Amino acid sequence: MPTDLIQTAAKNVSDILEYSIKFDPEINQALVVFDTQNELTKIITEAYKIALPEAKFLDFEATENKEIITQFDSLNPQDLVVLIQTGSFRLDEFRIRIHLFNQKLKVIEHLHLYRNSPQTWPIYVNSLAYDKNWYGKMGPTLKEKLVGCNTLVIKTTNQVAAANTPSGLQPGTHLGGEFLSSDSHQILTVENSPVTSEITVTGGLEIPKLNTGDYTGMENVGGTFPIGEVFTESKILENLNGSFWVYAFADSNFEIIMPEIFEVNILNGLVESWSENAPKEFVEVIENIRKVERSIVREIGFGLNRAMLKTLPLGDITAFERIVGVHLSLGEKHSVYKKAGITTHKSRFHVDLFLQTQQVLVDGQVIFQDGEYLE
Repeated sequence: MPTDLIQTAAKNVSDILEYSIKFDPEINQALVVFDTQNELTKIITEAYKIALPEAKFLDFEATENKEIITQFDSLNPQDLVVLIQTGSFRLDEFRIRIHLFNQKLKVIEHLHLYRNSPQTWPIYVNSLAYDKNWYGKMGPTLKEKLVGCNTLVIKTTNQVAAANTPSGLQPGTHLGGEFLSSDSHQILTVENSPVTSEITVTGGLEIPKLNTGDYTGMENVGGTFPIGEVFTESKILENLNGSFWVYAFADSNFEIIMPEIFEVNILNGLVESWSENAPKEFVEVIENIRKVERSIVREIGFGLNRAMLKTLPLGDITAFERIVGVHLSLGEKHSVYKKAGITTHKSRFHVDLFLQTQQVLVDGQVIFQDGEYLE
């Protein structure tokens, strides 16, 4: 295993333990549950062995389910459980994180590590760095700007910056073509030249939530790492209209697809149409959503993790959605906010789209410009 990655990961998870989780090994116990199915999983496990030398380590596949649950139940409130998972651990109908939080345990999860290709492992390890000064400043600043927002405008472009060219595309490529309506099959013209589109949200936003590693005053301590995000949604879901350019999205397997940039048109909160160069995987996602619920925009997310790269994207959506910039979700699933007419446990889809964002304005004030948040 690469010792440099292990050492970097050990430093990063040590900072998470100290500054985010505030774990005190002299007072509390730690239990680390891991598997050995993936090299990145092994790297992260070795990092925790350095950071938590007194912790108990359990190999998930070599331990019976009953024994794992017994170990969970032997812990006391404020003790720590770390879950390092090539995929996602399953204990029959036992819901692990809910059970652990109900016991008032602190939890760190690393999920779906198999989705990240070897060339992205340094990105994943770097993204675990607890960027406390940045998160501590920009998270609350961004939340404060969004709280009183009446009108949010997100401007996107079909132009790929040279430094952020998705895999397979050439810097400066002008993307375009025709615009195909999914409902009427009407063809609309899109010029094969620089195009800026914008999406507008009116009527205000829900109170933003922070995923920046500060759990002060929260009932549950911990979650899925890497972190770095502020998210909200429109108070009135139908008050979202316009178009945007997409450089990446999550497919039906929750893995990142980075196609030629394509455009999506939204009317009254719903996906109405998309450009004809949209990949078949995107069309399949929309068709799957529409079979059971509305293809409506819910989450409006602002990524803050500065270690993420467009040019070398992590394969797992849970991690990649922390990338600096804007992402939106399609489908009715977004349990953080309750909406009339949507039953939380019945909604199924939450598909993330990543926008080629040029500028974001809150009531006319620019808060994001050309890849950077403005303070």
